Amino acid sequence: MTYKFLSCSLLCLAFLGISVSVNAQAASSDAKAVKLEHMDYFHARKIILGYGWKPIGGPCSQVSEETCGRFPEIDICSGVFAAPCEMIFVKENRCLFVGTTGAEPVGDEPGDTHVDSVEFRRGPCSKN
Repeated sequence: MTYKFLSCSLLCLAFLGISVSVNAQAASSDAKAVKLEHMDYFHARKIILGYGWKPIGGPCSQVSEETCGRFPEIDICSGVFAAPCEMIFVKENRCLFVGTTGAEPVGDEPGDTHVDSVEFRRGPCSKN
């Protein structure tokens, strides 16, 4: 009886250890994505490009051709107050969607554009 209890206890502890390890890994990968949130978009963009993500080219909705040329990752920017925008990057078979608020990106210096959300998805990646 004691042997069964001991082996069952060890099995439960081993299961808990694996569960905690998996949860810790998931939390650490989520933490990496969260770090970009609330960051100035220009700084976040440099980090994203530095990790090998490529902007998805193609037409941009509701921004000038000049802005689309400088930021080909723009999928769409709203014309309303706070101008939320969605940016799309690709790396291998993964997509990175970055939502911004504050204003559409303009020029080469930090401004009012800040990262609001970050989401990873499996490819194929494309603009709507």
